Amino acid sequence: MELIVIGLVCFIASLAQVINFKVNYVRHYAICLDYTTGHYAFTSFPLYEYEMIEAGVKVVYKNTGIAFFYPKKGKRHKVLIHKSNHNKIVGYSEYILNLILTFLLSICLLSQIIFM
Repeated sequence: MELIVIGLVCFIASLAQVINFKVNYVRHYAICLDYTTGHYAFTSFPLYEYEMIEAGVKVVYKNTGIAFFYPKKGKRHKVLIHKSNHNKIVGYSEYILNLILTFLLSICLLSQIIFM
């Protein structure tokens, strides 16, 4: 029973993160200028350069985001940019991994409920 509750809490947290990315962020392309590795195995903090149009004017941003795995320098990557604050940026790989995690947790949770 405890395993089902823990799985349900993890599923809800992961689903809330996916919904947050889908509602509050917009998919865009950015060029990776450089990245630093994090303390965890596959986490990196790339420096992205991207253009956004604000009030009819093209504005160039340079911000550090978070991404899983290591992006290639000088290449265009998909990123998620916050709709209201264009300084907040997240790598698209984080969204995809949260989506996969949510899917796997839902399968595990359903199998625990069915076979219990």
